[in-house]
Amino acid sequence: AFYALCRQKLSDDGLLAVNLLGLARTYEQSLARINTAFEQNLLVLPSCSSGNRIVFGGRTDPRPLLANHSRLHQLADALKERTNLSLHPLLERMA
Repeated sequence: AFYALCRQKLSDDGLLAVNLLGLARTYEQSLARINTAFEQNLLVLPSCSSGNRIVFGGRTDPRPLLANHSRLHQLADALKERTNLSLHPLLERMA
């Protein structure tokens, strides 16, 4: 119900980003719940060295929304300037 409510609250070009621990025994169940709530409109990134997996869900296929790499890098630069949080390693994994 939580993920269905998240999907309902998104705008047409909005995305939900979820960090799941791919090594956890509940990973498959969590991914299945998100997949059902988002009607299979998911993008699951490969895991990083810690086993974390980022899952994006959208009202529609999230891949086109994430395909504008130059725009994503601009947004990541602005976020890093404001918060010192770098999303560039994540963007590299997405590429």
